[in-house]
Amino acid sequence: MKITFLFPIVFLLLLSCNNIGYDNQTPIFENEKSLSIDSLIISLQKAEQFNGNVLIAENDTIIHLKSYGYSDVGNTTKLNENSIFRLASITKQFTAVGIYLLQKDGVLSISDLVSDYIPDLSHYDNIKIENLITHTSGLPDYAELAKEY
Repeated sequence: MKITFLFPIVFLLLLSCNNIGYDNQTPIFENEKSLSIDSLIISLQKAEQFNGNVLIAENDTIIHLKSYGYSDVGNTTKLNENSIFRLASITKQFTAVGIYLLQKDGVLSISDLVSDYIPDLSHYDNIKIENLITHTSGLPDYAELAKEY
């Protein structure tokens, strides 16, 4: 995958995050590409447009890996590779593509029942993987359910 194709995807992911702080940590991989990426992200962070973790790979090689900013601005806790983010809807398209790739490889079919793979959902015996991808399953909103607990 060329960096020119990867850049718009990474850039959109970067813009989806809120900025909280600036961390001038040295990138894990110091090469020309990594330093250019680092410079771009630092400028976004200084403009209060980014806060998060970045991992960029080219083919099978990681070319940039670095955390920027804070996980909790009140306590000035810096982000790290173990920081947890609530990504919400941004992951839906990646999950769908992953499922279609698994179907292409013959691992599963979108017409399979979800309960075949997640036995805890056996009481939802008529929901197919396709229903989850197309948001037609009828499952309750997990975020709303979490508020009850």
